[in-house]
Amino acid sequence: MSMDYWGITGYGVCLDDIEKYLDREKVNKIIRQMFPDEEFTEDVFDGFMFCGDPYTNFAEFLCEFDDRKILTYDDDGQGVAYFLYVPPYPWKAKENEPKTRKELEDYMISILRRVYDTDDCDLRNSLDYISTWGAG
Repeated sequence: MSMDYWGITGYGVCLDDIEKYLDREKVNKIIRQMFPDEEFTEDVFDGFMFCGDPYTNFAEFLCEFDDRKILTYDDDGQGVAYFLYVPPYPWKAKENEPKTRKELEDYMISILRRVYDTDDCDLRNSLDYISTWGAG
């Protein structure tokens, strides 16, 4: 048996830290709109949607709202998901990369507000530099 380790680094949020603000009804409504042909007989959020089909975890679902295509997700292999921005090398930076931390935070908060029910201050206070690891 072997073990894989990987680094999780960037600027963002551990979704476990803001789980108490999650509005499950908003998530269910969005999922039902995204998949109108799917028949849901239960709470969508607790169902198949975040167990690998079509999303690996909730952070991957949040990336659906990243119109700029600059955000990513990762998990630690134990079910803890991270929604984050990993700055590119200068020679790979896109024109739409954030120029300031506030610009990045505002953009991330605009995405988080779609499914979290709290004020922007709570979300902003949850954003931080992430440097941890995953194992699986």
